[in-house]
Formats: sequence, structure tokens, C-alpha cells
Amino acid sequence: MRCVAENASATEQLCGLDGDDRPDAADLVSLGERLTGLRVQWRELHDLEARLRSELHASGIEPEVVPKRAVRDIATARPSWREHPVTARQLQILERLEAETDATFPAGATSTRGQAYDLIASLLAGNIPQAQIRDRLAGPLFMFGPEPLPTAPPTRTPAPVATVPRSKAVPGRRYDTARYVLTRPLTARSPLDCLDEPDAEADAVAKSEVDRPDRFFSWADGQFKVMLLVALADLMTDRAFRDDTFVVFRAMLEDPRAWGELGHYAAEALWESRTGRPVQSPVTAEVTDTIVEARTGPARAVEEHFLDTVRRALDARASALLDTVEQRSRHIDAIQDGIDQAAIVEVEKWSTRGRTAYDPADPLMLPQPDVDPQVAATISKVRNRTARQAIRDQWFHGVELARFEYTTEARHALIADVAVDPRLVDRVGGRRPDYLSAVVGDYARVLIAEAARGASPLRQSAAKALLGDHHPLPIEMFELAYAQWDRIHGPEPTWDEAVAGEWTAWMTMQLRRDPLIGSWAGLPMSPRAPMIEIGVETAFAVVAEERPDLVDATSDIPRARLAAELRGNIIPNLPAPDRPDTSASFTDAGGYCALRLIDHVESERRYFPVLGWDYTLDGGASFTQCGHNARVALGAILEARDKPVPDWIERVYRPYAQADPTS
Repeated sequence: MRCVAENASATEQLCGLDGDDRPDAADLVSLGERLTGLRVQWRELHDLEARLRSELHASGIEPEVVPKRAVRDIATARPSWREHPVTARQLQILERLEAETDATFPAGATSTRGQAYDLIASLLAGNIPQAQIRDRLAGPLFMFGPEPLPTAPPTRTPAPVATVPRSKAVPGRRYDTARYVLTRPLTARSPLDCLDEPDAEADAVAKSEVDRPDRFFSWADGQFKVMLLVALADLMTDRAFRDDTFVVFRAMLEDPRAWGELGHYAAEALWESRTGRPVQSPVTAEVTDTIVEARTGPARAVEEHFLDTVRRALDARASALLDTVEQRSRHIDAIQDGIDQAAIVEVEKWSTRGRTAYDPADPLMLPQPDVDPQVAATISKVRNRTARQAIRDQWFHGVELARFEYTTEARHALIADVAVDPRLVDRVGGRRPDYLSAVVGDYARVLIAEAARGASPLRQSAAKALLGDHHPLPIEMFELAYAQWDRIHGPEPTWDEAVAGEWTAWMTMQLRRDPLIGSWAGLPMSPRAPMIEIGVETAFAVVAEERPDLVDATSDIPRARLAAELRGNIIPNLPAPDRPDTSASFTDAGGYCALRLIDHVESERRYFPVLGWDYTLDGGASFTQCGHNARVALGAILEARDKPVPDWIERVYRPYAQADPTS
């Protein structure tokens, strides 16, 4: 009974009533209204839970494996730092950019930090055609081929800037890591220098929020992102820098994944310096890394359940030796936290959200995850970089997929224009489309970038989509280029049928016996471009020595057209070599332009454009240089193994061996 009384007394006090008081009618009405409100909230939360569970089921995820806190945080996410009022520094930078570009921004276009951030980023990247920085590289940066620089008077190189003393807020370890993330050469001054400068606001927030890491990281991420972009704008509008340095700064914006992560690096550094505590337990970091890498790696079966991956990943870890119950408890908590961190990566289809966030009205802008409050809230909760990067990768995959779909017509038009460019057609040389893509792919990218410079934002965005890492250049481009080459050069061979047949038969014989070509006959040509070109040159040299009559009979046909006949018709259909052929003794060595003897595993014959040919017989412990003639290298390795040297090789190899005292 005493317990009942104590419970009753506690209930009365919880309701705001003293023990001697009794509720009157007004109190009862108030309590009833509060009870009704709680029931309404409960129904809303219940409906929200049911909807989330249904969405998880539809995505193939069991709700029981999802961290409940992660679901709650994502569903109830509030606007991120992007909704905060614009800062004074952002307004100053926008005023300077207005003066540098002669552009006028409408009033109210930058009332929030996020709007100002996006506008500054677009202006610095050159994504707005009517707002380009005067006398600087116009338009967005394309990472293939030399970027054209404006013909402005040369500017002076700035004097070396004294290094700003590093504050305790950003340890050098994080600072250097952030520099590495950009993977771009940095000048004497860098936007990252702002992370070393004292920041009273950051220090005050860090001091007041040290016990609320989630809220702190949510604030600090946006704070440092804005600081970095403002610092970059300061440098890009500094006329003391030369044009090539300006391009280096602009290149920093080309990797939105790395740039968007820098705020987290700085926030983590500030947290550790102010609290003396790591961002997360090393055990948590290891577990999260292991699970995320296992989930995204090629070894995982598509249908493998998340918990099965967790079990497989944890079984592979070495067991920790713990002495006390408290240590074991903390260790288990850290492992559970790592599992939860890894599960957050899969609680939502981040690629779908990224795909939805892409704005066709601004085709050059790849939106950061911060534009979606729920994604921003999730990333701010994730303390593990591997998991955070996995979310970002999914997001940008969706963004780039949306851009790829939206620019379909513009991409086809760009492909059609580049495919018939005479500079590309001249490089076809009879190569079939699949082989052609391996030989001229990089040059085609340069032409795509050139064709997009100064064009509409849609065409520039189409070029960005073609030049991205997620999609190879379409084979359609090389098919069109080959068709154009065939229309121009197809009729050039004017030989009669007898000469064509004899020349083809002799060249087929030569290519079959040459290890550079015959040793891999019937296999794909695309990874063997250097060997093919050297083999073609060798074939022309040997035919001039052994069959000058064929050279005379085909003298009215351009040499380039005969070489195209070899690349386009003979080599793709070359039969395997006969056993007496020298090429039957060689096989692929797995390296760049490298072969080895079949009966000697430790042998290798390889070629480098600058150094020429060399070979080894001891597994790479020592190499013998052989100059730039392929027949010399072939004769040297054959003679070193006491194998017969054919006459077509002996003619070139023997004079070299006799003249070289080291051979």
C-alpha cells in the first residue's frame, strides 16, 4: 500500500498538484486537453513510423536492422546551415564579384547562407555565362587538354606570404590532411590557410557545445565550408596572381566530393583540440570501415543481407583481449556504434535524393548534399569518414545520373560534331571503333572540351557529363569517326586483285611470326596499341628488305593507307602462329608493352617510349638495355636463351651485337 501511495503522490506532483489539493473543473479540462494533444502526437508519430517501415520494406531493408536514432534524426531533420542568414563576409565577396564581373544580382537572391554559397561557387567556377571574371579564363574548367588563357597583360607573381602561425583550433595533422584531400597543387597561399586563423566564433561555440557533439558538428560543418569558399574567392579575385594560378584555384571546385568534406575535417580538428577527445572510438571507426567496405566491395553478393555482411566482417576481425567487465562493455558499445554508423549508409536511397536535387535550370551546378536537410542531418550524425563518403558517393552518383539523362540530346549533338572533326578523323588510321577508342580516347576528350568552351551552359554540362568518370566515351562517337574516315580514305587503294592478294598474304605471314603481334593473335587489340604500332613499322621495314617488288607494286598507295589496311583488316583477323614461328615462343607478360618466353617464366621483354627496349632473365633482378629497335631486343633475348635467331631478326641484331662490346 505504501508503494501505491508513493506512486499516487508522485503522479499528483507530476501533474502539478499538491497532496492536499483536488482538481477543480478547470484543471480537469486542462488535463483533458493535454491528454488529447498527447494522443494526437502519438498518432502522428505512429503513422510516421508506419510510413518509414513501409518505405524501408519497399527498399529491401529490414526496419529491425536500422538504428532507431538514425531514423528519427532523418525523419525530423531541421533546416541545415544553408537556411541561416547570409554572413557579412559573403555579402562583401558578392559585392567584389559584382565589380569583377559587371553583373548585377537581384535583391533577395542571396538572403540565406546557402543561396550566397551557391551563387559564389557558380561565379568562381565560371558557370554563369553573363557573369565571367574579366580578363580571366571564361566558362567552366574542363580537365582535359590545355585550358586557353586570356590574352591579358602579364601580371606579377606575388611575393611569398609569411606563414600564418597555426592556432590550436586546427592541428597540423588535420590541416595537412585537408590539403591532401584537394589533390591539386597549391600555391604559396591557399584557401585552406583560413583554417589556421584564429576564429573567436568557432572557439565560443566549441566551448559552449562540447557536450553536444551532434549540434556542434552540424554548426561547424557549415561554418567552415562558408569560410573556405570565401577564402577561395578572396584569392581568385586577387589580381596579383597569374592566370595559371587562377586556374589552379578554380580546379579546386572540380571535385565537389573532396571540397564538401573539408568542413568536416576542420570541425573534427576543432572538436579534438577543444575537448581532448577523439571524434569516435578507434574500434567504432574500424568496425564501420570494415562493414562499409564489405558492403560496397565487389566480393559481396547483391542479395546478401546487411546483418550477414556484419557477421562476415566482424568474424574477420581479431578478438580484443579485455580484462574487466567495464572494458568489455565499452568495447561492445563501440562495436554497436560502428554497426549503427554503417547501417546509416543504407537507411535511405541517397542516389535518388541526389537525382531529385539536380536542377536542369542550372545544368552546370552539381548540388551538394547540404541542399537536402535530411541528407545534411544524416551526414552531420555520421562521424566515420568512410560511411560519410559512401553517402556522398551515392548522392553524387544520383546527381550525375540526372545530369546525364537531362543532357541526352545535347550530348548526341556534341558527339556528332566531334566525330567528324578533321583532326579526329585524321587519327583513325583504319582502326575499328573498339580499338580506336583506346588509341584516340584522350584526344577525343580534348576535342569535346574545346567544342564546349564558350557554348551554352547546356552544351557545357553535356561535355561535363561525357568527360566524367562514371561513363566511358560512347562507342557511337568512334563509329561515326570511322565511317567518316572510310568515306574519305576508303577508295585510296588502287591496286589490282593479284597485287592486293600477294601483299596481304605476305603481310599476314610477317605479322604472324612477329611476337609483338602474333603472340596474342585473336585477342582484343585495345590494350596493345604500342605493340601494334611498333609491329606495323617493323612489317614495313622487313617487306622493304625481303620483297622490294611488293613495295614497288604498291608505291602509288599512301603508306598511311597501307598501314590502315593492316590495323583495320589484317590484324583483327590474324590466325594464331604456327609452331615454327618465333611468336609461338612468347606470351603476354602482363605489363605495359611486355612479353615473356613461354618456357622461361622469369624472362620479360619490355618497351618504354623514352628508354627503349630491355629484357631480363632473372625475374627483374637485372635488365639489359637493347636500344629502340624491336628486332634487336628480340634477337638479344633469343640468343641469351640459346634459341635460333631468324634471318629477318638476324639482319638487324647481329651488327648491333658486334658493335656493342657489352652484348
